[in-house]
Amino acid sequence: MAFRRKCGQCYNKPKGEAQSKSACTASCAVWNIIFLTCLFALTAGVPCLVAGVLGSDFLDQAVKENVYTRVDCMLVKLYKEFQGGDSDWIIKYYMCRPSGTDPVACILGDRVVEMEVNAFTSRTDWINVLDAKYQDNTGANRIDSMVVSNCGGAKECDKGEIELDDEFTLETCYEYNPGPEEDYRLSWDLDKGLESGFYTDVRTAGMVLTIVGLIGSLPLLFFAAKGCPTCVGVATTGSLAVAFTFFFITSLISMLIGFLTKPDFTGTDSKAGGIGLAMLVVCVLSFIGLVVQWGRFCCGMAKIVEANKGNTELHGETNAV
Repeated sequence: MAFRRKCGQCYNKPKGEAQSKSACTASCAVWNIIFLTCLFALTAGVPCLVAGVLGSDFLDQAVKENVYTRVDCMLVKLYKEFQGGDSDWIIKYYMCRPSGTDPVACILGDRVVEMEVNAFTSRTDWINVLDAKYQDNTGANRIDSMVVSNCGGAKECDKGEIELDDEFTLETCYEYNPGPEEDYRLSWDLDKGLESGFYTDVRTAGMVLTIVGLIGSLPLLFFAAKGCPTCVGVATTGSLAVAFTFFFITSLISMLIGFLTKPDFTGTDSKAGGIGLAMLVVCVLSFIGLVVQWGRFCCGMAKIVEANKGNTELHGETNAV
């Protein structure tokens, strides 16, 4: 009842005319539920689509087009430190690129990389252990320490000397080594990531949500006058303001995904920069749209309140007579 009274109070009726019906109906309630659900689907779908496209495209190029090379690698140091509270554990993986052959072995002077953990090019669920206790580091040929020479893709890491574990784990990695040390990348088993189909599934889910969001929300704007409780007189303007707000949030998230992940895709022809730029344009246009539409909505509401105030005064004078 309170919901209906609120809509009735802001219904934009001419002065002196009694309101014949409430602005709230079952159809406008259903309209709002469907409209907002579609906008939420769009807000979730576009970032998922962007993430799925970037992730699957990277794996396709790195593995199928052989941009990255499959190599042996060894975990020579697993560093764990419990921070307590919300920080939980800090885990660092130090990988050696073994130069020893027959058998494969890490020797003093080999490249040691602190692995970068990220959501697109180096995920811990891609770790492929071939032998957990492959190289014994406790005998006469023990290597006490090695120097970290590369951050494995991260912008910063703790380069310097590290003490090694007693046993080295043999794993499968993928390497991008164009020459310059700053462009060197070492990732866990990218083929394992490709076979999992994770990013393909994310891309598909994002595509479905985006299509549902667009097909559901845009046509409903033509019937926005039924969108209670923004009031009949300014319902379309209010719905446009809400839609532009959701478009702004969606494009902002997608833009950040594109720009912030671009450095992760070294060596591949990534679409991250282009997607980020396109989403920036949409973000700016959406921001302009939401500012304009919310301004119009507020002005319209002010006029409605003023009109209702005049109606109340007029009815009071009539009743007094």
